[in-house]
Amino acid sequence: MYSSASLRVGILTNQLNNNDGVTKHILDLVKGFGIKYPSVKFIICCTGGDSIDVFTDLGIEVITLANFGHGSRSFFHFISSCHNVYCIAKKYHLDILHSHNHYHANMAAAVHKFCPIRTVQTNHGILPEGGLLKHLNADKLIAINQRVADYFQNEMQFPSEKFALIRGGFAENSTPLEKTASPIKFISAGRFVKAKGFDVYIRAAVKVKRNATQALSFMLAGDGPENEALRNLNAELGNPVHFLGNVRDLPGVLQGTHVLVHPSFDECFPRTFGEAAFAGNLIIAARYPGIELDFDENADGFVVPVNDVDGLIAGIEKYLSNPAEAERRRLHFMEKAGRLLSLDASVEKTYTLYKELLR
Repeated sequence: MYSSASLRVGILTNQLNNNDGVTKHILDLVKGFGIKYPSVKFIICCTGGDSIDVFTDLGIEVITLANFGHGSRSFFHFISSCHNVYCIAKKYHLDILHSHNHYHANMAAAVHKFCPIRTVQTNHGILPEGGLLKHLNADKLIAINQRVADYFQNEMQFPSEKFALIRGGFAENSTPLEKTASPIKFISAGRFVKAKGFDVYIRAAVKVKRNATQALSFMLAGDGPENEALRNLNAELGNPVHFLGNVRDLPGVLQGTHVLVHPSFDECFPRTFGEAAFAGNLIIAARYPGIELDFDENADGFVVPVNDVDGLIAGIEKYLSNPAEAERRRLHFMEKAGRLLSLDASVEKTYTLYKELLR
C-alpha cells in the first residue's frame, strides 16, 4: 500500500511544444493534480521543446534526454534510453511510468522487467498497423476519447479492467469574453502537416471572402513542416488568410474570434474543440472518422466533407446565413464540453487508476 504523499510518477513523452495537443494535455493534467492532489510528484522525461519553462515554472522537474524521441529511433538509442529511464526511476523512486506514445510505452515496459514499477499508457489516437514495437504496451491503458475506447473494446477486445476512458480536462475554462460584431473572425489552428487540411481552409477562405456581403477575417495559427507550402499557397491566392505563427496562448486568441474551422482528415476528438468551446466559439469541422462519437453534427456545430473546398465553403455559408441556428449549436456544445472535459473529473479518474495499479 502507499499514500498519495509518497506517490511519484514519471511522464515519458516526445517534445514539449506549445502547439502540440499532447503537451497541452499533460500540462493541464499536472496543473489539475497540483490543485487536487499536490502531494503527488511528477517528473517529465522528454527530448526538449519550446514549452519546458511552462512546466518548470509549476515546479515540475523536466529531464531532457538525447536521442529519446521516436524521430531518432534506432536499436542503440532505444536500449540506451531504456537504461536512462531505469536510472531515473531508481533515482527518484518512481512508482509509475506514464507514457504518452507507444515508443515510450515500450521503454516503460522494458524498465518494468527490471524494477517493481507499474506502467500506464495514454493513447491520443489510433496508430496504423506496422513497426517492430507493440502499439499498446502497459499495465493500464487510457483512452482520451470514445473512438479510442471503442477500438480497445471492439477491435482489440480488451477486458474492461485493462483500459479506462479518461477524457482530457481543461485547466482554463473561464467565461468567454463578449465577441465583437464585426468583422466575423474565423480561425484554424494546429501543426502544419498535410493531414490537417489547412490548404483546404485557405482555398475556401478566398472564395468565401470574394462572395461575402459582410466583413470577414480568416486566421491560421501554428507551425510545422508545411509552413512554407501553406504560406506560398496563401500568397498565390492573394493572402486571404492571416498567419499568426506559433501562438503561445491559443485559448486567449480564440477568445477574440467567432468560429473555429477544423478541416483535418483524421483525428480522435482534437483538443482545439475544447479550447474553442470554452472560448465561446462555434465549430465547423471536417467529418473525420469517428467524429460522430463525440460531436453531433445536428446539435454541436456544423460538419462538412473532408478534403472538400466546396463542402467547407457551404458549411461556412450555412453558418453565415443561419445565425440563430448557429448560436443554438454553439451554446449546446459549450454546455456539453463543460460536462465532458472537466479537469476535476480527469484528475480524479487518473488518480483512481494510479491507486488501483499500486494496490
